[in-house]
Amino acid sequence: MFRILLSTALTCRCLLSLLALLLLNITNTSAATAEPELCDSSRIDITTPDQLAVLANCTDVTGDVYLQKVNTVEINLNRLKAIHGMVQIYLADSTLRFSAQNLTTIGGLFMMAGGLDGSSNLKEISMPKLKSVPGLDLTWMPNLRDLRFPSRINNPQPAIRLTIMNTGLESIKGLNIDYSSIQQVYFGANPNLTDITLNLKNITVNLDLDGAGAKPNVSFPQLEYLNTANIHDVGNLDFRKLESMGGALGVYDSSNLTTLEMPLLRQIGTKTLSVLAVANNTGLENVLFPSLRQITGGISADNNKRWKRLDGFPNLMLVTDDIDMNGFFTLIDFPMLYNLTGKFEITSASGLSYDCTDLERKNTNTSKPFLCDPYGQNVFRAADIPPPESPKSDKGDLTGPKITGIAIGCLACVVGPLILLRFIIGRRKKARLREKDVYNHNFNPIDWGSRSLPSSRAELPPHAIGERYELPAAKMRQELPGDLPLHELDEIAAGSIHRKTPEVSTLQVPDSPIERVPTGRGFESDVSRLDSDVDIGSDDDDEYADSIVHAYGDMDHPPVPRLP
Repeated sequence: MFRILLSTALTCRCLLSLLALLLLNITNTSAATAEPELCDSSRIDITTPDQLAVLANCTDVTGDVYLQKVNTVEINLNRLKAIHGMVQIYLADSTLRFSAQNLTTIGGLFMMAGGLDGSSNLKEISMPKLKSVPGLDLTWMPNLRDLRFPSRINNPQPAIRLTIMNTGLESIKGLNIDYSSIQQVYFGANPNLTDITLNLKNITVNLDLDGAGAKPNVSFPQLEYLNTANIHDVGNLDFRKLESMGGALGVYDSSNLTTLEMPLLRQIGTKTLSVLAVANNTGLENVLFPSLRQITGGISADNNKRWKRLDGFPNLMLVTDDIDMNGFFTLIDFPMLYNLTGKFEITSASGLSYDCTDLERKNTNTSKPFLCDPYGQNVFRAADIPPPESPKSDKGDLTGPKITGIAIGCLACVVGPLILLRFIIGRRKKARLREKDVYNHNFNPIDWGSRSLPSSRAELPPHAIGERYELPAAKMRQELPGDLPLHELDEIAAGSIHRKTPEVSTLQVPDSPIERVPTGRGFESDVSRLDSDVDIGSDDDDEYADSIVHAYGDMDHPPVPRLP
């Protein structure tokens, strides 16, 4: 019995020990899986291995991450799945590897750089699950040989930039980037990089390639739009789908480049004044732009010793700046170039020298007028003397502008004299009208116009000349209702109508409130100056007689009309 109890006690003790160990393990695991507070910070600065260990426990980081020369052989962030900010890593010389095996998303740029003195020893970068990042900067890592980005990298928004500079990379095949649009791409000072292939569709700011002696083969098989490009020291160029460029294109110092061809490119310089520049490419033999129609800018070429045939622009029609080319050309042909607003100077060491006149003679696009206008006035320079076999002369053919000028001149010769004759006749007619008797009964000022008003001098009719003639009485005032008509007053004055009226001479005329004021014109005017205290009288006849006397004078002694 005792043995049974002892055995049972030992068994329980073992079970309790196992339970305690299990609880301890669960507690440790829970503590290990808990997100540190560091993960929610807007900015995380890591400078020591201990701080790096805390960051390694994060799975989701809210802010930006800065690693400043952490002294460790490997930077391991394998638990991280997302960083919503940017990442900047400045490597210590001791760091050999960077690994983030589960990282899928970076919200900002991912930048990693060694020391400016080239002392970094990093050899490998591995982020096999990374799918979204707006840009990568990998610089100053001369020992970097391997990139492991097997997933397709894209970004929901246009990417910012891709920079690979001063690295030891031999290829970027491990960098699978499928950006539909990116602002800047720069490759430079990668002495071992012999191949650059990227599936980009649009580069909206600048493409800068510098082979740095490696003479890489460059291929952008999906690129459709490129703003500006500066390309140095490359071995081959493949822009098979490029259709438009907003700015300049320059290809320089590429001794291994034999053919420069962009089969679908239609326009250079859609946004700014640009240039197509090709210089110091000692191995270049062919320049082919079969679809190019317009350059908003000029063309410049120099020191391309093997480029002999300048006939790779069969559809180029418009160049808005200078064409200035020096080389070893044996054939120069711009068959469709009819509009050049800059100068045209091509000099060849083979003895050929071309200018505007030569370009005009070689132009075969007769459907459009030729223009080579270096000074903006469509005037050739003195050096552009037409060749003897086809002198410029005016054959006298009646072209459209000439016919229009002749018609306008003839019309002016006819219309001008007619207008002058009409003016003279009108003036004479008005002068004769002024000499007529404007006081006849048929006079109407409207008929003569406002400038043919009657004269202020009265003229006698012809039958009144040589005898006494009395003018009709002047109508001094307007007839008012209740007054005698003026013609009856005239008859009364002549004695033809006998009206019983009081003897005016016997009437006592009170002092009149009307004062006669001399006007200086030979007669007196009545100015009413009524006094409120004057009694005019109540008799209607007296009032009427007084008004007649004051208005017309004494009827027994009518005024004798004066001859003018």
